[in-house]
Amino acid sequence: MALVLSHITTTEITSSTSSVDYSLTGDFNVYQLIADGVTTNTTGPDLWLRVSTDNGSTFVSTAGAYYWGGRYRTVGASSASAGNRGPTGGAAQIVIAEVVGGSTLLSFDYSLHNVKSSSQRFHTHGLFTTSAADYVVQGGNSGTYNTDATITDIRILPDTGTFESGTIRLYGVA
Repeated sequence: MALVLSHITTTEITSSTSSVDYSLTGDFNVYQLIADGVTTNTTGPDLWLRVSTDNGSTFVSTAGAYYWGGRYRTVGASSASAGNRGPTGGAAQIVIAEVVGGSTLLSFDYSLHNVKSSSQRFHTHGLFTTSAADYVVQGGNSGTYNTDATITDIRILPDTGTFESGTIRLYGVA
């Protein structure tokens, strides 16, 4: 059986916005979130993902509600480095991109699993890339929100500042 992506919605960011919210419609257990050319009004913010279990009325921001981890590698004109990342004891969000250093342009591709499940935890995995004129960061993060509740919505937001441009698409995976 072939993998089929069903387009749900596209957000074209053309002016300052603090977050992008999506309702996880349809009967999909897996969703694909893809972003291209995303910029913010601040240099170097992380991008976060939070979930809602009440149709977007609130998004969970409780310390310790999420776990995430990953690894990134940076290469610049004068140096290179790598690092393992993730909190001990949980966090108030899943970090889906770490915009290290002077990076200003971001793309990512994430899968969201077990979204409609009532017995398994929701989890993400994916890759992100950020860049500036003489700098690139590539990494992969995974995260989880442990709940028996159905995830109804997600929110993507920078940890500081606002989104200024870019495209974010949501697909259901069949």
